[in-house]
Amino acid sequence: MVKLHHPDVAGSAEPDAAKFRDIMEAFSVLSVKESRVNYDLQLRRNPENYKAVSEADFIKERRADLRDAAGNTPV
Repeated sequence: MVKLHHPDVAGSAEPDAAKFRDIMEAFSVLSVKESRVNYDLQLRRNPENYKAVSEADFIKERRADLRDAAGNTPV
């Protein structure tokens, strides 16, 4: 995934810096035994916090700063 989304990799069709940062953050958490155990414990305690959510739903639920005056989110 890192090679696919790395901004400096030649031949990468459309490098996405935000996606690359997310991948690196996930790797930094999951590659260290203590933080991986903590992640697993939190996942078991609160599985709803780790469900897959579309970007549009995330903006509706958590990003009030991106809503317009009528409460609509960008498409």
